[in-house]
Amino acid sequence: MHLVVNTGDRVVLWCTDRDLSELQGSVNLTWEKSHKTIPANDPRLNTIANGTLELKDVQREDRGVYRCTVEARTFQSINITNLRVNGRLSLLYCTVKPGSSGPLLPLPSLSLPLPLPLPLPLPLPPLFNPTKPFLLPLNLFYQHNYGVYYMTDIKLFPLTTDTRKHPYPTFNRMSLLQTQVRVYISKSSYNTYRQIIDNSGSRSHNPRYISHQIEAMLSGNHSIDVTTVITQFVTLTKPGNNQKLNAEELSKSVDILELLVTYNSSQNNGAFTKPTDRRNILVAGSNLLDEENTQTWLQLQRNQENVTDVLLETMDEFASQISSQLGSSINSTSFVLSSRNIGIRVDRVNTIQTLAVDFSQYGASVLFPGSVFANSSTNIVAVVAYNSLHNFFRLEREASDNEQEKRPETSRIISAKIIPRPTSPLRVPFKLVFDHNNKGGDLIGQCVFWEIGQSHRTWQTRGCVRVDHESNARSTTCECDHLTIFSVLLNNEPIDGGEQHQPYLGYISTTGCACSLLFLLLTFAVIILYWKRVKSARTIILLNLCVAIAASCLFIILADHARRPKVLCTITATFLHYFLLSVFSWMLCHGVILYFLIIKVETRETLEPKMKWLYALGWGSPLSIVAVSLIVTGTEVNAANNCWLTTKHGVIYWAFAAPVATVITINSILLIFLLRQINRAAQFKASMSRARPCAKQVKAWLRRTAMLLPVLGVTWLFGFLTFISSTVVFHYLFTILNSLQGFFIFVTFCILDDAVKETLIGTLCKRNVVSSKEQSTLNSKNAVRSISVTRIQTGDEV
Repeated sequence: MHLVVNTGDRVVLWCTDRDLSELQGSVNLTWEKSHKTIPANDPRLNTIANGTLELKDVQREDRGVYRCTVEARTFQSINITNLRVNGRLSLLYCTVKPGSSGPLLPLPSLSLPLPLPLPLPLPLPPLFNPTKPFLLPLNLFYQHNYGVYYMTDIKLFPLTTDTRKHPYPTFNRMSLLQTQVRVYISKSSYNTYRQIIDNSGSRSHNPRYISHQIEAMLSGNHSIDVTTVITQFVTLTKPGNNQKLNAEELSKSVDILELLVTYNSSQNNGAFTKPTDRRNILVAGSNLLDEENTQTWLQLQRNQENVTDVLLETMDEFASQISSQLGSSINSTSFVLSSRNIGIRVDRVNTIQTLAVDFSQYGASVLFPGSVFANSSTNIVAVVAYNSLHNFFRLEREASDNEQEKRPETSRIISAKIIPRPTSPLRVPFKLVFDHNNKGGDLIGQCVFWEIGQSHRTWQTRGCVRVDHESNARSTTCECDHLTIFSVLLNNEPIDGGEQHQPYLGYISTTGCACSLLFLLLTFAVIILYWKRVKSARTIILLNLCVAIAASCLFIILADHARRPKVLCTITATFLHYFLLSVFSWMLCHGVILYFLIIKVETRETLEPKMKWLYALGWGSPLSIVAVSLIVTGTEVNAANNCWLTTKHGVIYWAFAAPVATVITINSILLIFLLRQINRAAQFKASMSRARPCAKQVKAWLRRTAMLLPVLGVTWLFGFLTFISSTVVFHYLFTILNSLQGFFIFVTFCILDDAVKETLIGTLCKRNVVSSKEQSTLNSKNAVRSISVTRIQTGDEV
């Protein structure tokens, strides 16, 4: 409920009308303010008087949402009070009767908040006592285009608001309809009823009228039929209504929904006696979340940030109230309500067992292990699923470079609650499964939860993790160790889950690429120095492959720092796309050359005419693929958050994955034939000499395989494994093996290759021979010089 008081007032908040001493078993009573527990030893608490909370000398910092929960063996009650504090020191309550006259005062708006704009100074009695009511001899006459107010007998009440006797201020505000308004207020008690006359005949479509009726019921007027009020509210919120709700009316409708649920709580959950009442409450909430209200919701939240929080908390409370409708069966019983945009399921669990809540029609499900339930008491499980609420959430996002970051897509939203509340964090987490809204995209799920009442409106991840082996591109499975409101944020980060591994994979990729660049330069140096001796078609292809790999490494490193501006990100993604395709094209060329050399046994002279076609394949085919992708889809898809391709329009599949898969398939087949042919030649050579030991044969086979794998691109198979599995090991293997490709090429062609190795050894040996000859000559000269010196010393030459 809403309670408006003034600074300096004394407020008494009541937790329940029931006498706590009459409840069976242990009683657990807790007070919370804005989701922070008020300590049990707080001097304001009075557990003897049903857990009242007394606030003396109310100040602005006392405003907020107060929640009191009472839990016993057969009783459960939750009372929520939204306390608002005005910056005034007194509150005036007015008695109104028709026919009075007085000075004309202007109305500031359609709503008259109290205190009224009275003339000052007020004619206070000589013996003014602020703890006792008294009559103020002042007549007021208010007139407005929409109606007339006749007011007199201003009464000043004590500066105290007791929520047990008077749950709402006697006269908090007056709202004008279209014709004359008569308001009756009893002078002898706080019980108030209002009779509103509207000659237009459309009062059921006015949210203020419905709100007044509910406030009258809360004030003790039992002549109003709650079923009629709920039906009118459903009609008001029905989609397609000619009188479409604006932002103010939508906000008022959310307040009405909260008032109805509060009224039911004040009646010990017995106000909604008919099944249609509960059904219509859910339908009304669903109507508010209809797609036609999307823009109104977004407009409303620009000025009133917590409107979605109010709706979430209201539906959560309504789901808890439904538990009173469950039977008392020994086995668990369920109560389900469903509508277009909201679904509620409440279960009574009397035994420790696993509970599965399937909301597949809303794209979510929950699995509670038996360990989350209390051992020796009845547990109430309330789950609320929202089908369209994720479209209305506005998050605070920091802008960079004067450009607003794109808000990540959100899956459906689900709220879970257990009564009595289990200790947090849970010893064994429970599971939630969310279907992705966009099943055809490359969006990756991140498990998050929403905390009501926080000033910084953002999704949080504390205590919720993604279950990698149960998640994929179509759905995300989460494990959480606390109960609240949950969802899944969807983005296009390159890793399925395991967000904590992303920085480490980035470091490995950058370090590996830098290492590859170093060893590629060494490979260039060796080939250029000994070009005349190692020149061949295979070496030419190797040089082109090294150029493509080096360019790819440069753009991979650049991509981490090129996300802003967008043009630089687009250029980086385009060149990275081209050079990665060139890497695979030259890998395919290398496989073709090996096929001609080893299987076809062609000579250098016969291979030279084929080189022009290999150049066209190595550099031309990637250029055509990149050009077609840019022409068909434009540059937008080449500038994702990580400056790489996305699955929008299927670009990453037909413009990258398909060519890469084709090259890997062809080279894998060639690898089998090449190893088979090399093995036959080795066996023939061994048979002509003497048999080689089995261990040496295996070692030679592994050496030949290691030489061919890096240049044929077979290690990229781990890249495809990361698409079909979210196992982090595949991501690490893929990143390590392919970022160090330059190092593997250096080892393969400068260390293990026989031709290059013999050239290097020959050069080193030649230098050693020259060095030995020079050293020998120098030693001879030194010996002659030594003999001459000896002779001079002994006088032999004389």
